[in-house]
Parts: sequence; structure tokens; C-alpha cells
Amino acid sequence: MRLSYIKLFSVGNTHTFYSNRASTDLEFVPTPETAQLMERYKLRMRTLPTGFEVYYEADETNAPLAGDISNALFRFGIRAKNVRFHTVTDLSSIEPLANREILFFEGIRTGTSVIVNPSSVLLHPMLSEYTHPITASAATAHTVEVGRVSGAMNEILNTSVAAVANATEISFTMDARSMNPLVSDYALNIENPVIGAFVDELPMRFDQFMIDEGFTGMLEISQPVTNAVSGTGYNLTFTPASATWTYYIVKTGAAISGMSVVDPGASSNFSNTTVSPEKQAELLSGLPAGSGVQGIASTAPISYTEASRQLQLLDSGSSVVKEHLPNVNSSSHLPEVVVYL
Repeated sequence: MRLSYIKLFSVGNTHTFYSNRASTDLEFVPTPETAQLMERYKLRMRTLPTGFEVYYEADETNAPLAGDISNALFRFGIRAKNVRFHTVTDLSSIEPLANREILFFEGIRTGTSVIVNPSSVLLHPMLSEYTHPITASAATAHTVEVGRVSGAMNEILNTSVAAVANATEISFTMDARSMNPLVSDYALNIENPVIGAFVDELPMRFDQFMIDEGFTGMLEISQPVTNAVSGTGYNLTFTPASATWTYYIVKTGAAISGMSVVDPGASSNFSNTTVSPEKQAELLSGLPAGSGVQGIASTAPISYTEASRQLQLLDSGSSVVKEHLPNVNSSSHLPEVVVYL
């Protein structure tokens, strides 16, 4: 009998922070249940620099040797190997949670299109206090329900009324102790009684493995394929974080004004910005009397990139004072650079 391995699906990730878009920042680890599933169906996982591939052992007809694997559910923990991933990645589109949060990606194959939907999920198995941002016309108590989802919320496990101190944040206690760790379609609904409608719905995942291992995210793939269809490709796409860059130009022993920062590539614009008295005192501490400082900031947020931006410092006569200004460090707590003249 001739045996071969055929690709069932692949997962990759790209990041526009990098000039070649190839990101090696993430590691994918199958959950214990997925590892058992892969062993049972004789699947092999091949790790790649930017992701991984899963193959099945096939017979002469290319059918899975261990039986039909249609509609199998695969779950992988996502670990950031590079601590810089969190500082250079724009995660603003994923709803922030004040408590235990994890990035959740759901790979769905519909026809010929493959979708990886990013979101955030609550990930905690026990009774917990949670705070979540909301949008409401006024501060009012909201109803919070924890239950299973099947088209619409049903099988309610827990209902409570949460007090709202303002129109932007809600705090509540969620009792998740009755959640079944083998079930993944839980959700938490927040209802505004004034308008009689749910204002938010948060997917929930119960996974002790994810909690214990402290993963950054979770990837869940439903593989609705027949034996004749394989090789589905999933991709996680990330874009870089951005910030308003501020330059503080400090001149020792003399006042300073009229300096400007220009981008020869014309992709960023800068203008003067006010330097607070506290910041001036901090920057001029220990310098000779009469030293001055000028603040210059980008007029719009600048995206971090692996490649350095060539920014120039000009004097009041448009002569180049510094040909290459240092870029703001993406891992810096404050997006600012101090330049001494």
C-alpha cells in the first residue's frame, strides 16, 4: 500500500510592520484535546517560521487513512515569541477588556473564501469581577446574561443586574463555574433596559490550558471539508501600531526657535507643539542658564515600521542641522525623542 501525506490546512501570519510582511513573532501550540485529535487521525503538524501546516496520512485514493475528518475542530494557543509584538501591533480594533483578555481568531472556510475574524474573548473559569466599556445615553443599570449561543442566546446560565456609574463603563460579577470546558459557544450579553436591546455581545471561551500557559491568543479552526477538498490556507494579518511622534530639540546655553522636522518622503508632517513647564524643567535640569527647548510633533499618528524613516531637522533658514533624526522607539513608554544641539 502506497502512503502519502496531503496538506489539510495551513496557517500563516503577516505583519505590515515588517518590510517583507513576514512575521516570525508568533508560535502556535495545539491544545491537549487538539493534540489527541491529531494523533487519533494520524495528522502531522509541520512548524514554519511564519506559521504551520497540518497534513493527513492518505491512502492510494488520497482519502484520510484514519477515516473522515470533516468538520473537525482544531484549537491552537498563540504565544508571542517576540515581546515587541505587543508594542508594534495595532490591536485597537479588538475590544479591550480590563480583566483577563485574549485575542481570538476564528478560521472559517465558506465556499472558496477563508475568513479569520479577530475579536477578544473573556477567558476565565471562575467567579470574577469584570469591567467592560459600553456606549449608553445615560448611566443606568444593565442586565448581564451568561449562556450558550445557538443562533440566539439560549440556555442561560447566569443573569445579574450590573450598576453603571457612568455611560461609558459597566462593572459586573460573572459566575462561569457552570460553564462546560468542552463547549465553546458561550457568550456574555449586556442589555440596556431603557432601549430593551442588547448593546454588546462578548464571545467567551473556557480553556484551562490557555489560562495556565498564559497565551496571547487562541486560534480556532473549523475544517468543513470533504475528503476531496484540502489545503485550505488561513492567514492572520496584523498592522503596525501608530503614535504621535514628538521631538524635543534642546539647545545648550542658548534659546531656540524656528527649528522644523521634515520628512523628505512626504509621508509625515510636523508642526510646533507647546512644551509644558514641567517638561521644560525636566529637560533643562543641569544645563547652563539660558538653555532652550522647542517641541515639534507629528500632525497625525505615524505607524511604526521595521525600516527607519529618514527625518531631517532644519533650522529657521531651512538648512539641514541633522540629516537623520533618530526614530521613536516602538517599545518606548512615551513616543518621544530628545535631541541635544
